[in-house]
Amino acid sequence: MLATTATRLGIWPDPAVRARWLATLHEKGAVRDFDVELRTGRAKRRQCIISAELIDFDNEQCLIALIHDISDRHRAEDEVRRLNSELEERVLQRTMELTEANQELESFAYSDFPRPARSLARHRRLLRLLQEEYEQRLDTQGREYLARVRRAAQRMGT
Repeated sequence: MLATTATRLGIWPDPAVRARWLATLHEKGAVRDFDVELRTGRAKRRQCIISAELIDFDNEQCLIALIHDISDRHRAEDEVRRLNSELEERVLQRTMELTEANQELESFAYSDFPRPARSLARHRRLLRLLQEEYEQRLDTQGREYLARVRRAAQRMGT
């Protein structure tokens, strides 16, 4: 490996990215955390970050570099992005369902059915007064009818 170059080894799949990295390195003398895809010896692609610096060693310019494989981190970030996208889609779907349910509820609230229920609920006071004032004058069946009407009014009011 000492007698060859990264280009010959095929480590850099994209020569333009390598050229950009080298230009930055020569311009600034160092490159920190350069995010790049490189190939391993078995041609497996890995996502890496490279930090490198040009140094003088015995009057000869040399390169010292650290390459860190961040493929697992990239996969995890991709998974987080996928899950966030899925979550956003589910939130949109639930929001649409909730909006639809609210519209149905609003439509129901203004339909003719709840009007008698509200009217009957308002008359619960009258039913209570009727029960208090006239219950003694009613026979057993009349008292049962009155109790049933009052329970129904309470249920409808609820």
